[in-house]
Amino acid sequence: MTVQEIIEYASKQLLNKNVSMVDGIAWINDALLILGIDAGVFDEAEYIAVSGMWQDLPEDCLKIYEVRDSKDYDYNNYDADTLRIRFWDTGTYTVRYYKRPEPVEHESSEPDCRKDLHNALAYYIAYRWWKRNFPGEQATQSWYEEYLTRVSMVTSKQKKQTEVKVVR
Repeated sequence: MTVQEIIEYASKQLLNKNVSMVDGIAWINDALLILGIDAGVFDEAEYIAVSGMWQDLPEDCLKIYEVRDSKDYDYNNYDADTLRIRFWDTGTYTVRYYKRPEPVEHESSEPDCRKDLHNALAYYIAYRWWKRNFPGEQATQSWYEEYLTRVSMVTSKQKKQTEVKVVR
């Protein structure tokens, strides 16, 4: 869905009130910041590492998802904090990470998150509209809880599936 479609859905289907494009865009950007890793936006960076040397992570890195070695095998012999990473073996590594979603700027753009979260963004707009116009009312909290529920339903499907199969 485009930003305009999300705002129209929130306006017509949820609120039955007009939401301005300026407010809608600002609120979608707020929601994208809050989503963080739950937005499901990935990027990757390649490192040529010397054993034990710290290297900076990309500025838009929120959390490391996986590290692969030059043979494309999982690599777990590394340390990382929020800003940097170090590998305990010399070599070339690919770091796949969750990145910060890009803010939307135009009504025709599509939010930088999983497509199945677009509907949840409409509920966030409804929450923000109620919060601005009727702070403290029960409906305000209800809209926010509905937004969280919809995000939770999507992100529970997003979790990385890991299992060990034993074949005899």
